Amino acid sequence: MNKALLPLLALGLAGSASAQILDSSGAPNTGFTGFYAWYNADGGPNGGTVSSGDLVTSWTDATGNFRDLVRVSADPLRQPVYDDTGAFPVVNFDGDDFIWANNAAEFGTLVGEKTIFVAARVDDSSNGGYLFDSSSSAGRNAIYAGQQSNPDVWHIYAGAGQPVAGTPVAVGSWNVHSAVFGLNSQEHFVDGVSVSTGAETTAGLSGIVVGARFNVANGHVGAIAEVLVYEGVLADADRQAIEGYLASKYNSSTLGTNYCTAVANSTGGPATISATGSAAAAQNNLTLTASALPTGQFAYFVTGQAPGFIAGPGGSQGNLCIIGQLGRFTAPGQVLNSGSTGEVSLSIDLTNVPLGASFLTVQPGDTWNFTLWYRDNNPSPTSNFTDALEIVFQ
Repeated sequence: MNKALLPLLALGLAGSASAQILDSSGAPNTGFTGFYAWYNADGGPNGGTVSSGDLVTSWTDATGNFRDLVRVSADPLRQPVYDDTGAFPVVNFDGDDFIWANNAAEFGTLVGEKTIFVAARVDDSSNGGYLFDSSSSAGRNAIYAGQQSNPDVWHIYAGAGQPVAGTPVAVGSWNVHSAVFGLNSQEHFVDGVSVSTGAETTAGLSGIVVGARFNVANGHVGAIAEVLVYEGVLADADRQAIEGYLASKYNSSTLGTNYCTAVANSTGGPATISATGSAAAAQNNLTLTASALPTGQFAYFVTGQAPGFIAGPGGSQGNLCIIGQLGRFTAPGQVLNSGSTGEVSLSIDLTNVPLGASFLTVQPGDTWNFTLWYRDNNPSPTSNFTDALEIVFQ
């Protein structure tokens, strides 16, 4: 599990006076004022005594507030299933599963403003599946993946008035959802990008059900890895800090598109570039990694805004797959060495990206391309490049 969150720590500096929203390890701080409930698949299902493939019959609240999810259907076929065979643990829902806590002693009713985060993957949106809802019709807040008149589109519902439609559902992708419920407003963010806003009066969250509608219909089809519930509308910096924490854990595997062909180096194969973090520019959470490098060689990342192809630039053995103005990450601390592992990584400050003689701030809608230039002996001293990676920022 990726916990390299140092670039995100600064985002939490605007937290409450009593505690920052992220602790010193970059995880959510249970001492943060208003942290109401936290359901994390990494240790929470069945009190942590669960194996892959087991039915999930409870989900412990990691805040220590004892707002545990302790209710499931009596029918085992309607209970979610734990899975830790992938990159991180998840709770799987097959369309008629759910787990919940009531609005009495278990979860209570969270009145007023609130902010709710969910890390989830949708495998089929035709059911209009709910990520969460209240467990009682007495007061509802919800996010769900479509309705009959507007299918396959994310909706946020404040419990009064009309649901607000947002962006199409990306089936098969992990996304971080942030639902911000003001007293007379609501906003839905997907991966840190606002996709819908409304002006309806917000009801209380009367109990909570994860993976279904309040009447246990419209079940989620896919996986849920983490749910965090906060009282109040969080400051933007605090919201972005939690989004960044979740993005680093769950959104990193599909960031960017690789293109171009790298030339084999002295290891016998080509070096490759990848990225983790988030494509949401506002989160400023991007780490580049180059792998399969020759060991003990110096290297630096290169960026630009136009893909292209230049064979053997400057006598290199490799191909440069970016044209036009280039930016070189050669500031102090940015020139790297592949060491004994043949791998280098660099966290990129998206507010200070080099391009020619300038430094730019990445904006939503921008497309940037990245590659790595590195030294090699193959068999005489030379240089080479990885393939290239294109990232469209949101």
